[in-house]
Amino acid sequence: DDFGTGYAGMGYLQMFPFDKLKIDQSFIKRMNHSKHALAIVRSVIKLGHELGMTVCAEGVEDEQQLEALIVGGADVIQGYYTGPPMAASRLKALTGKQDGRATERRTAKRTRRKLENSGQTT
Repeated sequence: DDFGTGYAGMGYLQMFPFDKLKIDQSFIKRMNHSKHALAIVRSVIKLGHELGMTVCAEGVEDEQQLEALIVGGADVIQGYYTGPPMAASRLKALTGKQDGRATERRTAKRTRRKLENSGQTT
């Protein structure tokens, strides 16, 4: 959790058998304004995948961040852009779904189509 900050450094990736990597929101927040932050996020996503991990980006607050993360290959998105924190029971009531993935695939597909139409995909 919060990879890249505090005590969540790269050395721990060798010491423990993690299967998930969560990129701290401080990197996500800077992506729109800093090519360095964007490069770090993309590199961490690639590193996580190379190590066989699912990569989660936390603190996603706008469509520009979402688009960059989808293009970059993030597996999971967390943040107010997709909805505020809530209990699983509340999410189930809102979506009518058991697993809480009501809009995940539709949002990703819509964003990918938008990027393809604008020529931004790699």
